[in-house]
Amino acid sequence: MILPLTSLLGWNQQLNSIEIAESSGSFII
Repeated sequence: MILPLTSLLGWNQQLNSIEIAESSGSFII
C-alpha cells in the first residue's frame, strides 16, 4: 500500500488527536 505523504501525515494527525483525547496525551508523535 502506497499513500501520498500528505495523506499519511493527515491521517496520522487524526489518529494522534483521537489517542490524545482517549489517553489524555500519554504520547504524542
